[in-house]
Parts: sequence; structure tokens; C-alpha cells
Amino acid sequence: MAITRYSDGITVNWHEGTWQVIDEGEYAGERVFLLEDEEYGPEVNNVIVNNHGDVIVEDFIGTLQEGLDLL
Repeated sequence: MAITRYSDGITVNWHEGTWQVIDEGEYAGERVFLLEDEEYGPEVNNVIVNNHGDVIVEDFIGTLQEGLDLL
């Protein structure tokens, strides 16, 4: 399943629960998405994935750009 700006109910490998897209951008020529836990929201760390659901950055708190700056 390809992830889009409007995706929700996303499962992420090695992370519990389901996630929803809260921001999107581009990195290394591909679409990337900042995900937030659907149940706990901003109370837990965020994850950035590409449109295939592969984790790019995990376990951080901040904006999409702040997460990409960690790379």
C-alpha cells in the first residue's frame, strides 16, 4: 500500500499501534511523510517514512525538517 498525504491507519515495522500522516515533503528524490501515533498523538515520538512505508527516521520529536536534519 502506497502512503499518501491522506493516509491513516498506517502500520510501521517495529512500532506499535497505527499512525497518521501529519506532514509531507521530499528527501533524496522521494516523497516522505511525518507520522504521528493515532492514539497518543504528540505524546510519543514521531516517525518519518517514504511512500512505501520504509522507515527513514524514527523515534524523534519535531517537525519533518528537523527529523530530516538528523540524517
